[in-house]
Amino acid sequence: MKNYEWIFIDLDETLLKSKPGKQFHFAVLSGIYFHLAKKFGYIKSFHIGKSLILSMLKNKKNSGFTNFEQMIQKGFELTQIPKEEFRNFLNIYYDDCFPKAFWSVEPVLNTKDALDSLKINYKLALVTNPIWPERSVKKRLEWAGIDPNVFSFITHSEKMHSCKPDLEYYEECLYLAGCTKPESVLMIGDSVSKDLPAQRLGIDVKLLTSSLTWADIKSSLMT
Repeated sequence: MKNYEWIFIDLDETLLKSKPGKQFHFAVLSGIYFHLAKKFGYIKSFHIGKSLILSMLKNKKNSGFTNFEQMIQKGFELTQIPKEEFRNFLNIYYDDCFPKAFWSVEPVLNTKDALDSLKINYKLALVTNPIWPERSVKKRLEWAGIDPNVFSFITHSEKMHSCKPDLEYYEECLYLAGCTKPESVLMIGDSVSKDLPAQRLGIDVKLLTSSLTWADIKSSLMT
C-alpha cells in the first residue's frame, strides 16, 4: 500500500448525497433564484444568479479575490448595489434559506466510520468545490453526521481563489496542506470531470462507485 500523508475528500456525492428522486443542487439553486427574485424580480434574478455562480467557477488566483469576494464584485457590477448591502442580502439566504435544503440529502453509507478510522493514520482535508461559504459547508457536514474538526482544513468560497476542476484549485489545496509532494496525497471523490484532474499534479485519485465504497477504501487504507 502506498504511504500517503494526506487524504483529500470531496463532499457532494462522496460524504453527502441527494436522496432518491431529489436533487440538492436544484433545491439550493432554486432557493437562490427565489431569494434574488424578492429584490430583482424573477426574470432578472435568473440572469443574476447564473452570473454569480459562474463568476466563482471561472475565478482565478490572479483576480486577487476569493470566490466569495468575486461573487460580491459581480453582484455589484450587475446591480450597482453597494457591496456591503449585497453581501448582507446574500447572507440572509445563507442563514435562513440554505438550511431548508436538508430534506434533499442523506449521508453516504459508512462515511463517518471510515473517517473516524482514517483520521488515526492520515491528515484529512475536506476538498469540496468552493462555491459555498464556510457556514454552508459545515451545515452540510452536520447533515452528513460528520464533525468538521476531523478535517485539518476545509475549502470554501471565503478561502479559495478558484474552483474544480481548475488545477489552480488543487495547487492551492496542496499549499494549504503545506504539501510539496503531491504523490503523498490521495483524493477521494466521485466525479471524473471535477476530481480526477487532480491526477495531473501527481495526486492519486479514487472515485467512489457501486463497486468501490467507503468500506472498501477504509479496508485498503487501514491494512
